[in-house]
Amino acid sequence: MDILLKNGYKNDGYIYCIDPKIMVNGRSVVKIGKISMKMEETEIDVENKLASRYGTYYPDYDLLYFERVTDCHLAEKELFKILSDIRHKKEMFYIDIEKIRFGFNSIKEKYPDIDSFIINLELSELNIINNEIRVLEIDELIN
Repeated sequence: MDILLKNGYKNDGYIYCIDPKIMVNGRSVVKIGKISMKMEETEIDVENKLASRYGTYYPDYDLLYFERVTDCHLAEKELFKILSDIRHKKEMFYIDIEKIRFGFNSIKEKYPDIDSFIINLELSELNIINNEIRVLEIDELIN
């Protein structure tokens, strides 16, 4: 199975950017991160999970970007590298809308969401992938 697809199956999720409406050193900052998605969850479920995670700390936050990607862990890591020159610390970045837009667009292109990835496959490829996913699921049950 394609490594990106395999990682996408196991690490399906979203990268996001929220504006918590706070200032650091006189400059506005955003929080950029990832949130995983379970197979049974919908996009709305994940958005609600994100809201429950940050709504208490940042009650007036705005969700600026929320992009589904095949591997949210790798996508977040790479996004942080792209935005390293505007990083304040950890997951907080100084606002630079053009750089942030460029970063999210680059990541979305490199790590397309799993549904977009699968829709472009041939039926024979889907059958192979389906069998490999079943093996992965059985391995997880055994271990």
